[in-house]
Amino acid sequence: MAFEKRWKYPTKTGGTRHDRELSIYSIWYKMVRRCTNPKDNVYDRYGGRGITVCEAWLSYDRFFEWAMSAGYSEGLTIDRIDNDQGYFPANCRWADRKVQARNTSRNVYVGDECVAQIAERVGMPYSTVYERYKRGYISDEELAAPVNTLNATRRVDGKTLSQIAEESGVSVNTVRERWKRGDRTYERLARKVPVVSK
Repeated sequence: MAFEKRWKYPTKTGGTRHDRELSIYSIWYKMVRRCTNPKDNVYDRYGGRGITVCEAWLSYDRFFEWAMSAGYSEGLTIDRIDNDQGYFPANCRWADRKVQARNTSRNVYVGDECVAQIAERVGMPYSTVYERYKRGYISDEELAAPVNTLNATRRVDGKTLSQIAEESGVSVNTVRERWKRGDRTYERLARKVPVVSK
């Protein structure tokens, strides 16, 4: 079945049935285009990696029927449940932008939660939690610690990084950098690097 095109430029003007159809048409048109047109600017992330639209949905009328029966309302977007599969009724749902943003292949997960979910759960900015993740902090305690108390949450053998630095004579910054690289034993954090004389 060929891809049908009804309106060249879908627009949103109000709240009538026709306008709702235009919103759904725009979603449908963009879905089909990104999966079938190599000139589309995101084709490489969709059609280019094998994401397809089922044959029935190449017809706008069939897609519109599904949209209405599947709970479409203004402000929702089409979301594939499994991002490695295409667009077909059993793999699609209507979701708000927040839910959809958490269901992308670009998300970073710590255990079963993406960083955005952790940030929301602990009431911290996404950027703070993400930066901590990038620096090697992976426990809930580290990711969710109040900004000025993070050093106190990093403990080895019951001692904070500051205490390890003080006891060993190694600078606190060196101990922190070692922690970020993944050193999690007292011996590795407190080791002294021999000074080489010229």
